[in-house]
Amino acid sequence: MEGVQSAMIASNNFPNTKSRPLLMISVNDDEDLHFRKAEFDPKICPISCPRPCEKVCPAWAIPPISSQITTGVIADKCYGCGRCILSCPLGLITEKSYQSDVSTINSLLASGQVDAIEIHTGRNHQQSFQNLWNKIGPEVLANLQVISISFPDMDHETIPFIQSLQAIMTENTSLYSQFKGIHIWQADGRPMSGDIGKGASHACIQLATKLLQQQPLNISSTTSLDNVHQTTIDFLDHHNHHLNELNELKESKHFIQLAGGTNNYSFSMAKEVELIGKPGFGGFAFGGYARRQLGKYLNELEKNDSGAKIENHPDVLKYCMKFANELVQSVKSS
Repeated sequence: MEGVQSAMIASNNFPNTKSRPLLMISVNDDEDLHFRKAEFDPKICPISCPRPCEKVCPAWAIPPISSQITTGVIADKCYGCGRCILSCPLGLITEKSYQSDVSTINSLLASGQVDAIEIHTGRNHQQSFQNLWNKIGPEVLANLQVISISFPDMDHETIPFIQSLQAIMTENTSLYSQFKGIHIWQADGRPMSGDIGKGASHACIQLATKLLQQQPLNISSTTSLDNVHQTTIDFLDHHNHHLNELNELKESKHFIQLAGGTNNYSFSMAKEVELIGKPGFGGFAFGGYARRQLGKYLNELEKNDSGAKIENHPDVLKYCMKFANELVQSVKSS
């Protein structure tokens, strides 16, 4: 909540801000790459180690030995990309997973300060998703403007999988009819890799292309279930009974958004394959790439002012806002 309040104050004080930005919280329904932290004890690292972990970390979360920081990984900076785990020659780095707390989620949803939610899910997570949705769904539908679902490519199982999630969210038709917002389906092609380079964008471009070609979110559509995991088949069978009733509701707006590997190359690549302007195309989520670019300036701030907050450095904040505007301008003007 402290982060929410700080962001709101900063946005109110920033010049040329025409309206309050939408605020999104991110949660997970089960173990997920986005909800983990790396950790290790630097005291057991060999003195001769070249520390490849420090070099590959895109978040500057692994401090150099000279910093005299006693922790191996600064948890507040780590966002769970896992590159350090793979780079450690002795396998000393482990990961710790975190599960979103339902009571905290509902408290935030009811606060009136949150506008959108992003739910990270994955293969065979239908039961976990339903368990989470049963606890937060009423608050989500009553209070939010955007529901975003982030999911990986599951080959031939992807489309029936997201259809099963849609069926879960819309099963209570009277409750769902209250929702006046939009659905964003995040095609998480190559998670947390946008800062690596142009090649990282291929996976999300391919996934979004597949989804937009097949239009899986038309609730009256049918999908072949050959070779689809039995978990997905069971959930579709279980929820199909309410789809005809759901057809009578106002059609919701569904958009496919590119995520996982997006960067400054993604717009031109999407344009080349004619994704831009295609019905259902919902833009880009520039998570890892934007974090890396802005992190350079935040890291420099902290070198000179330990614990510095960007809202207290208006020149840096203005530059970061300029970068963000330029990054999305091509998409917004297309």
